[in-house]
Amino acid sequence: MEKTIKKLHQAFHIAAVSVVAIAFTVVVVQAATTIGSNITTGGTISAYSGLVASNNASSTQLTATTTLFVGADANGLVISDGSILDGSGAISFGDENLTTTGNIAFATASSTGAVKFPTISSDTGSISFSDENLTTTGNIAMATASSTGLVKLNTAQISGTGDTISDIQFGTCAVVFGAVTASTTAVANCTATGVTTSHRVFVTPRLTDQGFVLQSASSTANDTIQVAVFNSGWYGNVNPADYTWEWFAIK
Repeated sequence: MEKTIKKLHQAFHIAAVSVVAIAFTVVVVQAATTIGSNITTGGTISAYSGLVASNNASSTQLTATTTLFVGADANGLVISDGSILDGSGAISFGDENLTTTGNIAFATASSTGAVKFPTISSDTGSISFSDENLTTTGNIAMATASSTGLVKLNTAQISGTGDTISDIQFGTCAVVFGAVTASTTAVANCTATGVTTSHRVFVTPRLTDQGFVLQSASSTANDTIQVAVFNSGWYGNVNPADYTWEWFAIK
């Protein structure tokens, strides 16, 4: 009888210890585990339906010596609100494209801050800055791929006090005066395509006949320049040759 009681006592003791061990194991498994040293593995660290978190006290929270993939198929990296910082002052994405369906906003700490681009290009062939001013302290170089390329300006101002230039035209025109009486003025019109009455015109006279002096040149009608010459009369009445003059018009 005494032996039987001892065996029951031993069995009860073993059962009680087992229950305590199982309960302690459950508590340990369900609670957070903190490891104060490095973990090194030659394989993969996986967290199923949970998070891998790094909350140490130093400024380096998570370090990967090779590529860090986020997500099962590496679709992206989501970070909390804040910034991507680099201690050296520069961040490089190598030769990769950066794509966004939203806006890219550049903010600076002061009005003297700058956003710098080595080049700006557009697949559509045009770049628009809307109604914003473009300012540079350097030169603006405009290059074209061939000699037929054009640089077009709607208006231009050479200096802060200069007049605005909106159009420049130039070319040649035929001038025919016919006979001019001595001591009189002869007027002739020449065709100058592109000239309007708003242009100021200049002509380069080629007067081969002696005694003639250019008096005036003006745009009296669209595509027309009117010129006037004076026959001084030194050689009497003269029938000058027909001329081809260069002209220049600006407005």
